[in-house]
Amino acid sequence: MRRLARCEPIVISYRTSRLVTESVGLLETNPIWALKRTTPKVSSRVDRRSVVNPRQARALLGAVRAQQPSGPRLVAFFAVMYYAGLRPEEAINLAADNVILLPQVWDEDSQQWHAPGEEDWGELHIRSATPDAGSEWTDDGSPRERRQLKHRAEGDSRIVPVHPELTRLLRAHLKDFGTAPTAGSSAVSGAVSCRRSPAGGPGSMRARWR
Repeated sequence: MRRLARCEPIVISYRTSRLVTESVGLLETNPIWALKRTTPKVSSRVDRRSVVNPRQARALLGAVRAQQPSGPRLVAFFAVMYYAGLRPEEAINLAADNVILLPQVWDEDSQQWHAPGEEDWGELHIRSATPDAGSEWTDDGSPRERRQLKHRAEGDSRIVPVHPELTRLLRAHLKDFGTAPTAGSSAVSGAVSCRRSPAGGPGSMRARWR
């Protein structure tokens, strides 16, 4: 509406000058044609002051976790949006085959499985999204509809590196809540698939993150 309101005086001036030029005949040429407008420059640079920093993100996730009873289950949902930059419709559609993490290491002393440590990088293979279209606009009456990724062709995908801090949250989510009965039925439905690291190993994933 602001853009339309900004254009309205120009439209009125154009119509008025055209009326004067063609009907009344007082002007030989339309003065609007001589006007030159310089398009203002727009910066594509992101102001770091407006972006949530890691300390603030941890505080926000802690606040989510404190909201009972559903807060703890939603931590991973908000975490993948912050650490991996996923859209909400992509985060809610995560399944086990979308998440690739390093295999856990067996500790003989504690007789337990542990994460690989600081090198615990992984990848998210994002293939589709389920935006909230509304039950009246979907074929099967469900509120969400599976679609291709935004601004991408059908069947296209993208790979997102997973920071070790996010992998710890995903592993904790799987341990505490497991996976949902059906894909997309709850936030971060499919948790962790502990397959071997993709070619290049954690070092290459760290490079992509930077």
